[in-house]
Amino acid sequence: MIEEYADSLRRRYGTDPRDVLERLGVEVVEHPLEGRIKEIYFGDYVVLKSGIAPPYREYYLAHALGHHVIHKKGNCLYCHSVNHLTTLKKESEAEDFAACFLIGRKAAARALIKWGDCALEAAADNLHVAPEVLARRIQVLARVIF
Repeated sequence: MIEEYADSLRRRYGTDPRDVLERLGVEVVEHPLEGRIKEIYFGDYVVLKSGIAPPYREYYLAHALGHHVIHKKGNCLYCHSVNHLTTLKKESEAEDFAACFLIGRKAAARALIKWGDCALEAAADNLHVAPEVLARRIQVLARVIF
């Protein structure tokens, strides 16, 4: 289901998570957030810590997009690190969505075939995503296959 949401949005609106959020009526604001918090999503707003370099910026925006399309009822969550794994179902779903949105199923399969013997970092670099995002995408694929 999450993968289908991601595929549908990519086909309909394109691959830029900021553009998709804005087209869905969500305002993205960059602000110098203090501490470890990188992104805050609430209602029709995403506050993104200013100065985050790609590909992490796209990850945090795709994460917020996942909350927006999957968790439509009363969601106010934050993400302070791409490595921050949580047991909260909503966070796990947003992580899966971000990985699926940034790396479609075909792109993930091609990456595994083409760069399967490379280090994860090299394959992620070729896909223009953070290594953690590619690792998460592989996990999602594995759940579907197995």
